[in-house]
Amino acid sequence: MKDILSEVRDQLLDEVKDVDGITVEAVRLGLGYSGLKLDTGHVGVCNSMLSEAALDCCEVLLDAGTMAGRPVTEFLGFLESWDFIERVMGVSALNALSQIVFEKDPDRYLVEERNLVDVVEVHPDDTWSWWATSSPSPRLQGQGQCAVHTGEESPKR
Repeated sequence: MKDILSEVRDQLLDEVKDVDGITVEAVRLGLGYSGLKLDTGHVGVCNSMLSEAALDCCEVLLDAGTMAGRPVTEFLGFLESWDFIERVMGVSALNALSQIVFEKDPDRYLVEERNLVDVVEVHPDDTWSWWATSSPSPRLQGQGQCAVHTGEESPKR
């Protein structure tokens, strides 16, 4: 059974024409978000989640400064890396390539600009968990059994 990232990668490889000819033009590693820009102009970002990075120091990317100009397919290989920052860059590559697929047939996708918290239904008997960098939405507080975990609370610390 494939994981979700592998499934998305395989679908993008099938749907993006000439994916082997697309290169990464720019790479940015940030404290909150990291991302990249393809030579097609498409951009992908991913939460850096540095609270999950190395405990004793900063996360170090050995290839820093040398990643621009590489094929995007190399970044897709990072999806299976055990290096956290490489995996973040792999997800950024997925997100950038997904824009190409979306532009081909935008009517194929339902896009809504609203907060998931406003849509989700929580019933009094439900048990749910809130994983975020903020407290649960006031609309959801007091509904059901909630275990709250914020992004700043790394179980490793």
